[in-house]
Amino acid sequence: MATLNPNYRPITGTAGVANNQADAAQNVQPVRAAYGLTGAGVKVGVLSDSAGATGNRLAGSIATGDLPLGTRILADYPVGTDEGRAMMELIHDLAPGAQLYFATATPTQQVFARNIRALRDAGVEIYADDVIYPAEPVFQPGVVEQAVNAVTSDGAVYFVLAHNFADQGFGAVADYASVNGQRFIDFDPSASVDTRMRVTVNGFAQLMLQWDEPYNGVVGSANTDLDLYVYRAGSNRVLAAATSFNVATGLPLESLFLPFGTYDIEIRVADRVVGSPLPTRFKLLYVNNGGTLGSFTTEYAGDKSAIWGHLGAADAITVGAVAFFDAPPYRTDTSAPINNELFSGLGPVTRVFDAAGNRLPTPITIQKPDISGIDNINTSFFGADVPEDDDVLPNFSGTSAATPNVAAVAALIREALPGASAAQIKAALQSTAIPLNGGQAGQWDPQGGFGLIDAFAAIRPFVSAPSVRIARVSPDPTDTAVGTMKIIFSQQVSGFDIADLQFRVQGGPNLLTGANTLRTRDGGRTWFLGNLANLNAQPGTYTLTIADTGSPITNLAGLRLANSASASFTRIAPPPPPAAPRDLTAQALDSDTIRLRWTDMSDNETSFTLQRAEDPDFRLNLVNINLPPNTTVYDDDLPAGTTFYYRIRAFNDFSGGSTFSRTVLATTLSPGEVIVDNSSGRATVRGDWSVLPKVDFTYGNSFLSDDNSGKGTKSVRFTPNLLEEGDYYVYTRWTRSTDRATNVPIDIYYDDDGQRVKKTLTVDQRNRGGAGWVLLGKFHFAAGTNGFVVIRNDGTDGTVIADAVRFLKAENGR
Repeated sequence: MATLNPNYRPITGTAGVANNQADAAQNVQPVRAAYGLTGAGVKVGVLSDSAGATGNRLAGSIATGDLPLGTRILADYPVGTDEGRAMMELIHDLAPGAQLYFATATPTQQVFARNIRALRDAGVEIYADDVIYPAEPVFQPGVVEQAVNAVTSDGAVYFVLAHNFADQGFGAVADYASVNGQRFIDFDPSASVDTRMRVTVNGFAQLMLQWDEPYNGVVGSANTDLDLYVYRAGSNRVLAAATSFNVATGLPLESLFLPFGTYDIEIRVADRVVGSPLPTRFKLLYVNNGGTLGSFTTEYAGDKSAIWGHLGAADAITVGAVAFFDAPPYRTDTSAPINNELFSGLGPVTRVFDAAGNRLPTPITIQKPDISGIDNINTSFFGADVPEDDDVLPNFSGTSAATPNVAAVAALIREALPGASAAQIKAALQSTAIPLNGGQAGQWDPQGGFGLIDAFAAIRPFVSAPSVRIARVSPDPTDTAVGTMKIIFSQQVSGFDIADLQFRVQGGPNLLTGANTLRTRDGGRTWFLGNLANLNAQPGTYTLTIADTGSPITNLAGLRLANSASASFTRIAPPPPPAAPRDLTAQALDSDTIRLRWTDMSDNETSFTLQRAEDPDFRLNLVNINLPPNTTVYDDDLPAGTTFYYRIRAFNDFSGGSTFSRTVLATTLSPGEVIVDNSSGRATVRGDWSVLPKVDFTYGNSFLSDDNSGKGTKSVRFTPNLLEEGDYYVYTRWTRSTDRATNVPIDIYYDDDGQRVKKTLTVDQRNRGGAGWVLLGKFHFAAGTNGFVVIRNDGTDGTVIADAVRFLKAENGR
C-alpha cells in the first residue's frame, strides 16, 4: 500500500441509487391541494456536480416534463453525473411553480463559494446543496461556509445535506503521551496510555486527519506538524503514512487511503513552532469519494460524528435522510419507530475558531443535522430501481435526495409568506417534525435532527386567510339563460353553503332556493352553483354575492374568509333571425371549381349554410357547407361537366337561421374546357369599357361594353392557361341588340408549327348570336399561355360587347 498525498476532490451525496414518493411521505400534496401553493414566484437554486453533462442532459428532463421550460444553468461543469439535474427534478415534483436555477460546486472550494454568491445575485432565495470537499475545515467556518453565511444574512434559506458517512468519524480532546522521547496522541481516555488505536474499515476511502489550528479550507496557519501512520494490526509494520510538513504548508490536515481491513493507527507530533501550544482537539474522518455506505469501527468511543465543513454551518439547515418505504403512508406499521437511513450523517459539530481563525473563548457545539427528509425516490434518469416500489424508474438515494425535497417545502412556505425568515421556516419544520430513531417530539437526535418534516403541519403558521372570487359570465351580455356560476377560493375551505350566497335581479329579493345546488370537485377550492337557468329566464341585470353569512367559511388552518365577492351579468332578449342573403350567383371557373358570390343583408349573422345538390328540389346528393361570415366561396373538387344547384341562408347563435336565398345553378366545365371571363385575372382590358351587370345569355356576373365610343382605343385580351397542346374550338358570346356593331374584329393568336400566328375574324353582334356561345373556329394552340383572343372596337359601326371566350379541346366535340 503506497503512501499517498492528499487528493481533495469534491464528493456528492449519492448513497447507492435513487424517486418522488416524498410528495406523500413528507405530506406535501395536501399543501398544494388545500392552499393552492406551487412555489410560484420563488427562485430555488441547486448546487451539485453538474446538470447538463451526461445522458440527455437538461433538454431530456424538460422533454419528459420532469423539469420546466425556463430552468436556468448559471454555471456547469463538463464532467459529472448530473446529480444536480436529478435534484431539480425532485424540487419540480413538489413545488412545480418554482423557478429553478443551477450552479456547479466544482472543481474547487473557491468556485463553489463564488457560485453560491452568483445564485444569490440571480435572485435565488432557497438553496439545495449536496456537495462537501474532504478538505473543508472541521473546527472553523471555511470559505464555502462563509459564502453560505453571506447569502443567509441576505435572507436566503440554505439547505445542505448531512451526507452519507453515518458515524464514520472519530474525534477527541487531544491528550499526549511521550514514548522514548517521541510525543504521540494518547487514544485511551482512561488513565492508561495507548498511542495506537485499532480500527476496522469497510470500503476504500480517504482517512482524513484534522486538528484545531486556524484553517479556512484553502489556507491555514498550522504551528504543529502531525503525522498519521497506519500499521498492520498487532505489529510494527507501517502500511501507509501521511507525513506532510504542515508547518511549511500551513494546513492542519493529513490524508491517506485505506482499503478494507483492520489496522492500528498512530498520530505523531513530528514538529512544531517553538513556544506554540499543541493542538487541543483532533478529528479523523473516513470519507469514501462516491458517498456510498462504508463503516469505520474504532477501538475507543470518541466523537463519532461525520458532519463537517459547511454541512455544519449554524445558519444552514442540515438535512438527514429517511427512505420513503420506511415512512407513512408507504409503511403501514405505525407501532415501530421511523428510522433514518443507516448512512445518514451523525452530528453534532464542534467549532473552536471564528471565520477569521480567532480561537473562541470556549468551543461551541452545533446541533446537526437539523431535520430529515425523504430519499430513495424516483427521477427520470438518475439512480437505479429498488424493489420497494412498484415501478421501474430509477431511485435516487441519499441525503442528496432528501435535501431538495425539504428545500421544495421551503419554496411553498415562501410563496405563502414571502417575508418568512430562515429562522421561522427552520422552527416550523422542526416543531412539527415526526420523531425518528425512537426519539421524542421536540427532542434533537444526532442522526435525524428534530425529525422527519411534515409539510402540511409546518406550513400552517404561514398561510394567509382564504380569499374568493366569482368567475365572470361570458359572453356578457348574454341572450341565453345562465345555468351555472363558478366560485373560486384561493384555498380549500369548509363551512361554505347556499346560505352564504345571494342571487338577485336589479336589487330584488334573493332568488336562491333549496332547488339550487352547490358542489365542489376539488375538495373545496372551486365550487359550482347550479340550477340557475329558471331564475334568470327574463331580461335584467343579475348579481351573485358571497358574504359569509352562514357558518364561518375557513381554510384548513382555521382562518376565516378574508373578503366578500360579487359578479353580475346582463340577460338580454335574443336578437331577431338574420335576413336572407341576396343576389346569389354561381360561376364555373374550370372543370372542378364553381365560384359563388352573394350580398350579405344582415349585421347579426355568425355563419352561413350553403346547400348544394344536383336537382332543383335539393334532394339528390344534398351537401350542407358551413361557412364563416363572408360573401364569396370557391366550391372545388367537383366532378367535371356536372350541373349543381345552390342556395344559401344566414345563421346566428341566438335565433336560428334566415330563409334561403334564390336558387342558382352552374355547370362545371368539361374536361379540356377553359373559359376566360371578362372579370377574371386572365382578361386584360385596354381603354375605358363600361362594366354592366349580368343579363340573360351573358356569362358570369358582368360583361363589358365600349358604349359605342373611343373607336380604335379599346380592346380586351382573353388569355387561357391550356394544360395540353392540341386543336381547340374557340367560342365567344354577346347579347344581341339593334345598337350593336355588325363588324366587330376578333383576333385569334394560335400556334402554327411552333410559330404564333394571328387570324382576324369579323362578327355581327347586331344580327347574329345573343343566345349562348358562338363558334369562331378550330385552332391549334400550344400548352400554356402563348395563345389568346382579342376583341377590339377598331372601325366598328355600333356598340361592341366583350363578355367571355371559351376554349374546348377538339376531341371533346362541339
